[in-house]
Amino acid sequence: EKMAEYLMENFAEIASFKGENGNALMIIPVPLTKARLRERGYNQAFLLAERVCDVLNKKGFSAELYEKVLEKQRDTAQQKHMDYVSRMENVAGAYHIHDRKSCRGKTVVLIDDILTTGATGSECASRLLSAGAERVLFLVGAALPEKK
Repeated sequence: EKMAEYLMENFAEIASFKGENGNALMIIPVPLTKARLRERGYNQAFLLAERVCDVLNKKGFSAELYEKVLEKQRDTAQQKHMDYVSRMENVAGAYHIHDRKSCRGKTVVLIDDILTTGATGSECASRLLSAGAERVLFLVGAALPEKK
């Protein structure tokens, strides 16, 4: 709920998605690989995105959850002990847009659980923008300081 409230309070551009104007915010969770999802049993970013979408819709916004648009094609090394450059190299090319057409002209709210350097968010946003998204807002549940 706090993530949705933060979005509503700090991003004035989403006001145009209030009501039924036929245009919906595209809510996209940062995906896991299929193998990692099977191993873990859930995607924490998906659970957060699902709740944000529900809250936005209850508050009168038009928001739709898109779980299958962005895919993680390959496993990446765990990033918690990497520096910024290593993280960027680690995630480069790991994500793929499965449905480019659905992104065209859309405002996307990309959701993840934790932000450290922003490497994952940057890579995913880059892919979404290259697929034609008009704007990508990156919303996270927690932000941690980067370890030097």
